[in-house]
Order: sequence, then structure tokens, then C-alpha cells
Amino acid sequence: MSTYTPFETQVLLLLDRIARALESMAMTQAPAPNYSRTLAAFRSFDFATINATVKTQDSFGPAVVEWGGFTWTRRNSQDKKKGNAIWFSRVIGGTVAEGNVKYARLITFKDNKSEPEPLADEIARKIGNGR
Repeated sequence: MSTYTPFETQVLLLLDRIARALESMAMTQAPAPNYSRTLAAFRSFDFATINATVKTQDSFGPAVVEWGGFTWTRRNSQDKKKGNAIWFSRVIGGTVAEGNVKYARLITFKDNKSEPEPLADEIARKIGNGR
């Protein structure tokens, strides 16, 4: 049996509502974590480990996930310099018409590039290893 008065119970319920609203607001303002995993881990990755829920899948795997009350869509790129990558992102600001769309990334699966890039000649000269 509750030891709270009806007034105290109302105050506690109101505080709970305020706390939930603040948590929701914080999620909209917080940057996404942009977790990083290897590209090979994509197929078997358990999205529940990052508190995300797979909403839709296709023949390639998860296509849309939900995290923090938002929907995150799968994207990908193939870049000879930076390697191949799959990520889940959502728009957080800007406009397409103005060309300044800003995205947040939830998680990125990418190739691990093990070869370092050679330094540009000017940089090599500045650090004393120039030709």
C-alpha cells in the first residue's frame, strides 16, 4: 500500500512526465553516437546491442532501424581512397534545396584500411623528411 498522499502521488506523476519529456528533448539535441564496426560485421550485427530495433530488411540485410525515437536509413559508398562503407543516418538539419543538408550517423560499417597514405610532398618537407 502506498504511503504517499494523493497530492504527493500527483506530484510524483508530474515529475515523471517532466523527466520523460526532458529525456525526449535531450535525444533530439544529442549527437548520434556513430558507432564503428567492420564491414564484415554488418550481416551478423545484433542491433539490439546498441538499443536499436530493425524496422525493415531487404536481401542485403537491415535497411531501416529505430534508435532514440528516430528512424535511421541505410546508406553506402564505394571509395577507392577511404574504402567501402555502409552506415545508418538521418537528416538533422539544413535543406536539400540549399545543398546544406546535415546528417547524423548512428553506426558505420567500413573496411579497415591498413595501409597508411603517403604524405604529400609539401607536408613531408615541413616535417623535415622532404625530397
